[in-house]
Amino acid sequence: MVFRSLLLTGAIFISICTSAVEEVVMSRRTLDRSNLFMSGDFSFSVTTDDRSPSGWSAKVGRGSEERNVPIQRSGRTLVFLPGEILEVRNNRLPGHEHWSLMQETIGEFEVVRRTPSDFHPTGAMQAAEEKIDGLDTYVCQNGTLTLRMLPAFNGAIYSLFDAVSGLEFLYGKPEGAQSKLSFERLGFLEMVNRFGQTACVEFHPEWRTFPDGTAILTMEQVLPGGDVKLSRAMELTPGLPQVKLRSVFTPCNSVQNAFSLRHRPEATFAGSADNHSVSIFTQENGIWKEQPSPSGEVIPQGTRYALVDRDRGILFGVSYEVQDLQQLYLWNAENYVTLEAWSVARPLSTPLALAVRYFLIRGMSKINFLGMDGALFLPDLHPVLHAGKEWIPTLVYGSASCWKTLGIVFTVKDGQGKTVLSEKRPLSSPVPGFAVSHKCSPLDTRRLAPGIYKVEFSLSEGDIAGFLPLTVVSTEQLQEFQAFQTDIQNKIEEQRRACKNAPPAKKKQALRDFKQLLVLRNKYEEALQNGDMETLRRLSQALH
Repeated sequence: MVFRSLLLTGAIFISICTSAVEEVVMSRRTLDRSNLFMSGDFSFSVTTDDRSPSGWSAKVGRGSEERNVPIQRSGRTLVFLPGEILEVRNNRLPGHEHWSLMQETIGEFEVVRRTPSDFHPTGAMQAAEEKIDGLDTYVCQNGTLTLRMLPAFNGAIYSLFDAVSGLEFLYGKPEGAQSKLSFERLGFLEMVNRFGQTACVEFHPEWRTFPDGTAILTMEQVLPGGDVKLSRAMELTPGLPQVKLRSVFTPCNSVQNAFSLRHRPEATFAGSADNHSVSIFTQENGIWKEQPSPSGEVIPQGTRYALVDRDRGILFGVSYEVQDLQQLYLWNAENYVTLEAWSVARPLSTPLALAVRYFLIRGMSKINFLGMDGALFLPDLHPVLHAGKEWIPTLVYGSASCWKTLGIVFTVKDGQGKTVLSEKRPLSSPVPGFAVSHKCSPLDTRRLAPGIYKVEFSLSEGDIAGFLPLTVVSTEQLQEFQAFQTDIQNKIEEQRRACKNAPPAKKKQALRDFKQLLVLRNKYEEALQNGDMETLRRLSQALH
């Protein structure tokens, strides 16, 4: 094995372990004059993108996964997929050597397949005080993340840099810190009293390390007036792409005024051309769903939510402790997403705390279940099985922590809530900070009678659990549905011809009838996907 290190930022190194013979899946030697290349189950192409720094972006597809990543000139670009990373290397070529659009755009290039285990964070946990833009700044590193914090401004973290992807995830603006009362847009944390004013203090942080490798940056200061002490702690674990924050108001004397805490990061997602490309996932009926509106204020329920860079396929997860948390707000602006969490407002008879964990999962572009530091995506949320067939669940999941012995338990219950099947399946443990795709071994659902069942599941790690409906159809029902599908498709083709040949006076009515058949077909496909037997029968009656 050959090792080489790539300097990504400051003192952070990501060691890449490569075989003596690399799997080069594409290069200018294997590409014809087209700018599209397909290998196995993925496609790769280069398209023009005026907003990209190089003017070009790489589009990558594998199954339902799609990525749109800006190409870096004379360097390397990483494309994250579940369980796999494509590394695009390129250098400039002399003009006379160009023979395809790809060479004209990114020059001498090759695409190498890698796995998450190829990326090993190295370097000691460290914190150092530096002068950045004229401001005293603490820089904390754990081999994967680099945090920048301003001790003179409430210990506000304004930068969270990921060394693996080379991306910044906070929209911090340290130039706004001109005075202790003018840093509304710093990008991370503010504490406020009952009047909504910032309680600004200057911290003198202390860096503590523990035998397990964990490091905590602690700081505390008494607020002006001497009645309340503000404490903050930031916890990092070697090599893990997550940070835990805890802010606490503690009374020093009898305090009658009401206080509250507020966490307010502003997250940014560069997208394919350094433009905003975020998808916001919040919980709805136990499932995390993407918010339909591209911008606007969102008030999610619960204590967790996720932001996904849909172009690069990287998840930025947020999970709060329930204690003292009151409400969450999200605002999707042009270049960033403001995340604002408020604690309850009350007198400090007991300490008031607000704790949160921020974590990254690379290669995760879709989710429907979110844990404390991990996420799960089930492509089929309502499987429909033919009676006598086995069910083979497919999962995409990842975590920012170390999941060593991982498994999932499926419990199938009938309409009366009685357990009719319960089986456990082992899962491959993901590399921390990366997503992986896994196809489970078949579940023995062959004995299930036709009907609708409830499948409850839970992972052994990450506090991820949920349920989904499972529909089993008989041979007769399947034949009935197939006949309906054939029937409606024939009627659509018949109406298409009728619409084409209809006289002008009847053209509009023929077109309306055609559109109604399309709507009926769409409703049928949705009902079939959801296993909604009653709707399927009703649609069949409506057709005839």
